[in-house]
Formats: sequence, structure tokens, C-alpha cells
Amino acid sequence: MEIYIESFLIQNILINFCLLRLVFLTTKTNSSTFRLFVSSSISAGFSVVSAIFITNITAINFLKLTCAVVMILIAFKSKLKNYIYNFILLFIYTFAFGGAISMFCGSTYFTNFGAVTSCKFNLEIITLSIIILTYIFNLVAKPFKLNFKSCKYIYEVILKLNNETIKINAYLDTGNLLEHNGNPVIIVDFN
Repeated sequence: MEIYIESFLIQNILINFCLLRLVFLTTKTNSSTFRLFVSSSISAGFSVVSAIFITNITAINFLKLTCAVVMILIAFKSKLKNYIYNFILLFIYTFAFGGAISMFCGSTYFTNFGAVTSCKFNLEIITLSIIILTYIFNLVAKPFKLNFKSCKYIYEVILKLNNETIKINAYLDTGNLLEHNGNPVIIVDFN
């Protein structure tokens, strides 16, 4: 079976970027698309080294673990607690993504550096589709998240002055969750 190095690198970069993007969406750890891409590219280099030069299973597993550590360190700026969350999520998404890919595959071959799959569909297209879906998901979910956060801070308030009372809905300002065009908003009811 022949595997071209260019295709192998592109597939690894796309898969790693997709995994890191999913971790980013889940934890919202400080990062950028550039950092995710650089981390994906470097970790693809680890895959090439393990596929070509290393045959010992223990060494391959150690290299893969080192690769995951380096991926998270490069991709995200975080403290130890968030780093551990990101690391665990990377492995969870790796296994889930592997299962999703194997669903589309026609046959799988196991080698000393891992599993090689023969897919009915183009792996790059599948991975790019998942990456695009993560961006769409982020755009769709963002307004719901803000709406959910802001609605739970609306309370019914009764204001009394002398003999007059008024019942209004008030927004509890806990740090300017309400925003318009990215800027915080303060609401004052003149009644």
C-alpha cells in the first residue's frame, strides 16, 4: 500500500486542526487560528517521524503522548488546570473523531505505528466539512449563549415612592453581559 507524504501531512494537519478547534470551542481557552494551525503542523511532523522512522510500539506511544503535550502547549495559553482539561478533551475528541472516520471507511489495516484506513470518501473533505461545521456551530450558538446568560438576570422589581408604586422588569448588571455591537450597555428606565 502506497501513502504519499503530502497527502499524509495534509490529512494530519487537518485532523489535528479539527481536534484543536473542537477543544477550543469547548473550553474557550485563549488561542488563535494561527496558533491552532502551527500546533497542527508541528504535530503532523511528529506523525511523519513515527510513521517513517520508529517501529517500537513503546517509543511510538511515548512520541504520541509527547505530541499531544506539545500540541496543547503551542495551541493554548492556559494555566495548569485548563491545560489538563484541554489535554483530556483532546484525547476524548481524538477517539470520537477516530470512530466517526472509521464509520466512513471501507477497510482498516493495523500497522506498527497505528491504523491505516481506506475510505470510501475523501478524508480531507470529511475533515474540512467538520472544521466548517465547527465555525457554523460557533456562529449559531453564540447568540443563544448570550441570550441565556442575559435572560437569567432579569428580575421583577417593585419601586415605591411616597404613595406610588411601579412594577418593572430590571436587569441585574453583574459585569455588563448585555452588549450591543460588542460594547457593554446600561439600561435605565426613566419611569
